[in-house]
Amino acid sequence: MNNLANLLRHQHRLYECEVLAHECLRLTREHGLDAERPFALIGLALLQREAGNALQAQEYLALLDACDANRVEGPVRADAAQLRAQLALDRGDGDAALIHIGEALDLCVRHGDAGSGNETLALYGDWLSRHNERPADALRLWATLYRAPRLHATLRDEIEKRFAAINTDPAQVESSLDLTLVTEQAMLAARKRAAADQGDPPAA
Repeated sequence: MNNLANLLRHQHRLYECEVLAHECLRLTREHGLDAERPFALIGLALLQREAGNALQAQEYLALLDACDANRVEGPVRADAAQLRAQLALDRGDGDAALIHIGEALDLCVRHGDAGSGNETLALYGDWLSRHNERPADALRLWATLYRAPRLHATLRDEIEKRFAAINTDPAQVESSLDLTLVTEQAMLAARKRAAADQGDPPAA
């Protein structure tokens, strides 16, 4: 049921998605499915952000944070970090967005989740374009992701929308970035930003 709700969200059938997602959450409560509850909560949080309801998305994230950490799987935590990065980008907080991007990438690397890692790298491209004034680097990153093998259709569509917004054909952008190296650079930048916020010496 969670998977179907996610599919409906990707198809932008938000009303149907919300009905099903709330039913998922109700069932987890009714039957004590604590291990499944985080999936329902992150689904609802993602839905609310896509519907333009940032406050409600934050509220579902808070409920997710209150779950038993031992029961929240790595992919759910990665989705939550991605969502926090998206919300930070939406409100123009580039520093917070970068820190959450780093958190998501770290989780994806540790759990071998290449699909979610690619999604997070696309967000890193958003950060490069909007908050680091490096639009050319963002285009190169998106173009590399666009050509990545086994890229899932939803992310391909999202990247095409990024290029369409600037009237650019991704096939015309030459790039062959090492995505592993880009991931490492993004994680290092995030750690340095987090250390600066805490007043710690920057990481080497």
